Amino acid sequence: MRKLLRSVVAKASPVVATAILAACQQQDSGQQAQRDNIGQAQQAQLSDLAAACGFRCNTLAEGSASISGDRAVDAFFAATLSLKDATANLNADVSATLSEMAGVLGVDVAADASIDAKATAVAAYVSGGFGGAIDGGLTLDFQPAQCNVSAQASVQAAAKCDATVDPGHANVECHGTCEAEASAMASCSGNATLQCTGTAPSFDCQGTCEGSCELNAGVMCEGTCKGTCQLDGTAACDGTCKGSTDAGGNCMGECEVRAGGKCTGECQGSCELSGGASCNGQCKGNCTYTAPMGGCTGGAQASCTASANASVSCSGECKGDVDPPMVDAKCQATAKADASFHAECTPPKIAISYNLSASVSGSVDAGVDGGGLSATAELDAKIQAFGKVYAKLLAEGARIKGILNATVDLPSAGFDAVTGAVNQITAHGDIQAKFQAACALTELGTVKATITGAVTDLNASAAGIAKVSGSL
Repeated sequence: MRKLLRSVVAKASPVVATAILAACQQQDSGQQAQRDNIGQAQQAQLSDLAAACGFRCNTLAEGSASISGDRAVDAFFAATLSLKDATANLNADVSATLSEMAGVLGVDVAADASIDAKATAVAAYVSGGFGGAIDGGLTLDFQPAQCNVSAQASVQAAAKCDATVDPGHANVECHGTCEAEASAMASCSGNATLQCTGTAPSFDCQGTCEGSCELNAGVMCEGTCKGTCQLDGTAACDGTCKGSTDAGGNCMGECEVRAGGKCTGECQGSCELSGGASCNGQCKGNCTYTAPMGGCTGGAQASCTASANASVSCSGECKGDVDPPMVDAKCQATAKADASFHAECTPPKIAISYNLSASVSGSVDAGVDGGGLSATAELDAKIQAFGKVYAKLLAEGARIKGILNATVDLPSAGFDAVTGAVNQITAHGDIQAKFQAACALTELGTVKATITGAVTDLNASAAGIAKVSGSL
């Protein structure tokens, strides 16, 4: 069943940010300790030998992760670069989406303004009731944005860190829903249920419907009624009452629901569902239903949904938390984080309802000559366009949360990998290996700056999204 959410995206948890920054601080301490272990005299000797042999350090600033020569350590550096790129792209997306939102609303903001400035301008306009046209804010009906982590990306990240992982045969464990690669499956492995998404057989959707639902007679619409709304005299018509109206304004009979209005009675005709709702009629959109015997047919997309506290082996796209293939302990957090940085989030479908302000309602009562119909049509077009852009913002907020959560364990995991490799190399490695170990220690300072910078930037974007959400 759909959830009524007024503000989904919030600023990243201080606990998350603190955990990341504390781990980075641990890196600083460990870096100095390792340098002390190598010793100043030995470091000077290594520098002289490196100069004579033509050795040089690769750096993250150059975009290179091949620094230490150790697979697990360099996978950590590669994940740090992935975090940097993902943050830059995501912040650019949030800024562009806020600019698009401002354009839809007619709010004047500079293209190069900060995310906070754009969000503040948009939030002020929305808080003001879209220029005083609506009263009491918007009611948004939607499900949270869905984020998918590719099983293949997770496998590749694990293989990058651990040579024992075979990308051609490894699967991941998905705590959520795994979308199958084939269009038809007979069963799911483990504690999972096979579901199909597509046109329901004979339009009988024994599940949830997203899109148009042709209703049976005498049923409520859990979305936006596109047909005729029948009232029984216990509620007012959120539009034009074509039947009789009592002294209290309640409508008996047919109600022509205005744009953005709600049908509080029986909807006869078509009901537009935003997803996750049942269709008491014929689902003409996408129906998600439990697969019958023989699996999904007719081109329906098959997916396996794990039961609570369980997972399903997945080789496709996972909607939920992903456990990478079994890898060495020092690779687990790195592989999981690197895959999460490449997640894709789908904007939700949003159904919007609102109450017109008294001034706009008055213009509607004045009829066509008073300009009411064109004014409300223009307002509804603006609000619906705003909803579509806001859905993109919600998807970007979901990505931010996913990246921040994946980043929590990354600094300590990388620190452990670097210190473990350096201890082994300084004890048994050749001259070049020892030189590269020193390079890895030096790069930990860049790693700290990169991760803390990413956290700061992502928090700024999350705060902007939260500002817009709060204005609703």
